[in-house]
Amino acid sequence: MSINILLVVSLVVMAAALAITLVPATPPSDPNWGETVRHHRSGPEKMTKLHFYFHDIVTGDNPTSIPIARAPITNSSLTAFGLLYMMDDPLTETADPSSKLLGRAQGLFVCT
Repeated sequence: MSINILLVVSLVVMAAALAITLVPATPPSDPNWGETVRHHRSGPEKMTKLHFYFHDIVTGDNPTSIPIARAPITNSSLTAFGLLYMMDDPLTETADPSSKLLGRAQGLFVCT
């Protein structure tokens, strides 16, 4: 299946806008991962700073996003309108996809 640039851009935008389920594998060893902060009219709370890389792979032997449904107009659309994907994307510690796995982003997204 040929993927055009508009489809890739659509997938990236949709993936970034997607509410993801973060299932942590292990907490990172960075001591600055969390800190105690004071909020107005409340006691101390722990604030967690999440820093991870989201890898959405749509081509190759092991894609992390696959199309599961399409609208009748999808094949003639420049933006793959109506294409529904299921994803199970790795969230890693660095930009390198083979770096330490922190969790997975799982769910659905659609091209509009």
